[in-house]
Amino acid sequence: MNSMLIRRIKPIETLPIRHEILRPNSDISDCIYPGDDDQTTAHFAAIENDVLLAILSIYRRSHLNIKNDGGYQLRAMATMPSIRGQGIGFKLLAAAERYARQNNSAYLWANARAVALGFYSKAGYTVDSEVFEIKNVGPHFLVSKTLGKHEDRI
Repeated sequence: MNSMLIRRIKPIETLPIRHEILRPNSDISDCIYPGDDDQTTAHFAAIENDVLLAILSIYRRSHLNIKNDGGYQLRAMATMPSIRGQGIGFKLLAAAERYARQNNSAYLWANARAVALGFYSKAGYTVDSEVFEIKNVGPHFLVSKTLGKHEDRI
């Protein structure tokens, strides 16, 4: 992983991993999300030898249950199974957090898959909901992280 880098990519470049990891039983067109092409949206990838290993998208979108306006939503985070557990997801989160701070965001939030809850907790996110189901995807939790100087709970 010495030559692995994190960089911004185009929305269309996220589709193969979104489809393979996040929506394998759906049509690839189901992997195109509202807001993918918005100017305030960014897509990041971990890349090694021109191969995408992991992706993450971030959208300017406040959450109705969080009082502070000006948030960003993390969405479509996926890492290829062969390289999980090597810290790449944390590097993608760091890139998204930098991007959100640069764009004056007060917080990040996500609908985190239940299986990824430990990952988000290790990254400093708080769990802000009971478990809920996203149709055809599975159980999720609302998680969030304040982006101020102090990483306090929202």
